[in-house]
Amino acid sequence: EEEHLTNKEEDEIFLRNVTKEIENYVVSKNNNNAKVILVGLSMGALFAIEIASRLDKNVIVVDAVLVAGRTPVQEEDQPSSASKYAMIDSDSKAWTTHFLPLLKTDLSTDCRMYERVMIREKRRVETLFLAFCGDEDDAFVWKDLPQWRSYCTNPKLFYGFMLQGKHSFLMNQADEIRDM
Repeated sequence: EEEHLTNKEEDEIFLRNVTKEIENYVVSKNNNNAKVILVGLSMGALFAIEIASRLDKNVIVVDAVLVAGRTPVQEEDQPSSASKYAMIDSDSKAWTTHFLPLLKTDLSTDCRMYERVMIREKRRVETLFLAFCGDEDDAFVWKDLPQWRSYCTNPKLFYGFMLQGKHSFLMNQADEIRDM
């Protein structure tokens, strides 16, 4: 009989493997203490925080974590509601018949990531933390940007920026961000 893992167990294996692969790559290049910048876009924001907190600091130095295109979840939020993550009206037919079935796995993974980062393990970034939003992004607005500060161990290392564009604004702003 096949053993079936829970979603949380699969997540943990995946995160351990990703972290180990990154560390192994750095060691294979004989580049201990390599400096990296982790970027998490939209639902990948919590993933970047999770990986940053897991990397072996004797192997990789995380110079910065950059997040964009996502409102940070706070402890008082209820992650079990898929509409919390919706970028369109959750009562619309398109949402219920098309988008929700496609995003169900992503939303479930994101909810579990939230539980791990915010609730259970209270993951925090110990390095420069940059949060970006687009001036036309309905999913992540400027007034919510300072909430990311709570993900830093040192709030003085937190900086927020607004750039031109909608939800995928980073696709057109990579050069500007790299020059910061």
